Amino acid sequence: MSVDQCENKLIGKQDVKNLAILVGIALAIGVYLILTTVLISKDGVFYIERAQQLASDPIKIIKAHPPGYPFLILAAHKAISFFTHDNSNQAWIYSAQYITLLCRLVALIPLYFIGKLLVGSKNSFLALLILIFLPYPTKVVCDVVREWPYLLFLSTGFFFLLWSAKSGKWWAFGLVGLSSGLGYWIRPEEITQMLVYGVLWVAMSLVSPKLWGVSRWKALLGLVLLFVGFVMPVVPYVKCTGRIMTPKIYNAIKFITLNTSPDEVDMPKVNAANSNYNTAEIVPGNVSKSLGEIFKKIGETLMWFFVPILFIGFWSHFRQDVKYEEWVLVTAFIFVNVAMIVFRYCYFQSHISQRWTLPMITFTIFYIPVGLRVVGNWLDNKRSQCKQKADTPRENRLSWFVILFL
Repeated sequence: MSVDQCENKLIGKQDVKNLAILVGIALAIGVYLILTTVLISKDGVFYIERAQQLASDPIKIIKAHPPGYPFLILAAHKAISFFTHDNSNQAWIYSAQYITLLCRLVALIPLYFIGKLLVGSKNSFLALLILIFLPYPTKVVCDVVREWPYLLFLSTGFFFLLWSAKSGKWWAFGLVGLSSGLGYWIRPEEITQMLVYGVLWVAMSLVSPKLWGVSRWKALLGLVLLFVGFVMPVVPYVKCTGRIMTPKIYNAIKFITLNTSPDEVDMPKVNAANSNYNTAEIVPGNVSKSLGEIFKKIGETLMWFFVPILFIGFWSHFRQDVKYEEWVLVTAFIFVNVAMIVFRYCYFQSHISQRWTLPMITFTIFYIPVGLRVVGNWLDNKRSQCKQKADTPRENRLSWFVILFL
């Protein structure tokens, strides 16, 4: 079987091996860091408290805060206490950390196949290996925050969307909606971006059916399945809370449209004492400052070493014959996430958390191995030219790609 045939096959034996290696390494690093973590974040304490209260008063918690992540913590604690009968605070912390680690391990599966569809299985494997060894993405597991549970559903939905766009399987839009609907229980304010990408792709397909390779009526049917799949898990949430929008979305809309202070909005407050609202409007100075902060946080997460490599890989890859669906969906994902962070910074919080940039890093890290190859090949060529000028025989040596990667 040729390389192209292997890449066109969605799941192969090599993919299973690659995923086993990635999951094994991520599991070992995650367990080690969990066992050596002394303190968890303040947000982690908040989610554990919500999980404890969810068992006694679920309706109250559901109305006050998205219950998806606290429910996962509660389920993990129930599973652990079935064997240990331990209800101590440490048991709750371990339950939260291990369920978050499990979400990270499972998220590697759709992320790997996203990378395979974008840059091939080999580059996808190397990219996720880099992601696993980056300190911050693992640290958020130990801190007990909902980044990885959210990324699990976001990456699953994006994989089905990208796969559907590439293969013409319009019915997979139902799976996109279902993944987004389940993620709505964890982070409703951001998971709905998947609907934006789905609507955008269908709209472009209606204008030019050749993009997707399906008829217009199938494209419309895919759009229907997208919303049906999304609504199915969301309906129980809406029924319990009595509203479609969460307090945060409602506050944001009313604050912007009516210029009303969030404290004056008659909705349940969540952690209001720690909220820091910025009443300044979006102006060029705020936008430029927020973009600088975004770049800084991305650089810190990528240890700065990988930042130029990422830009080189992105530029080199998109200069090639990239498929239209990759152009549309990847660039739309970047612009939408940047816009959400800028909006949040300019209107509500006068700082940018490193956690906010994690989705962008996770979905673009696949271009780092591409950049490493470009830089490595350039350095190899320079070294070969120097060797030829010196009339020195060429010996076996490590390529610059391997050196840079290590």
